[in-house]
Amino acid sequence: MSIEEPFKQYKNEMEFNEETDATIYDGEIQTLGIQMEMKDVTSVGGTLRFVYKANETVGAGSITTGERYYIQKRSGGGYEDLLTNKEEDSAWIDVGWPVGGEKRDSVFESQIDWSALYGKLESGEYRIIKPITTNRYIGSFKRFYIADDFIVTD
Repeated sequence: MSIEEPFKQYKNEMEFNEETDATIYDGEIQTLGIQMEMKDVTSVGGTLRFVYKANETVGAGSITTGERYYIQKRSGGGYEDLLTNKEEDSAWIDVGWPVGGEKRDSVFESQIDWSALYGKLESGEYRIIKPITTNRYIGSFKRFYIADDFIVTD
């Protein structure tokens, strides 16, 4: 299954008016002023860190993310989707953690443990992809995807 398929499926599950930008932004979405990085990575998880860098304040909660994420492994010049170790689709809690919009340089961090979904990752280069939603567009929500590369060494 390509990484685009879960994105299409997830978009179809949404119950509100939402536009999706299917581009996967590498580490930063400049139009939103949001940056994301993985740190303290091990073979079973790490810390996901978001920093809001825009000069404007658009309001608390106007840029959010949830629990959903995807992991891909670098292969040749691109990435391959990692298969989960679950036979059926995984369930995600539909939450909206505010990751930007309140004030410049605000930080949101979240621990990610992918061992239940992907198991222990082998040594190698990977990237994590997170959906970001904003209500900065009057009358609707817009979804973006942001990614960050990370290396597993153990």
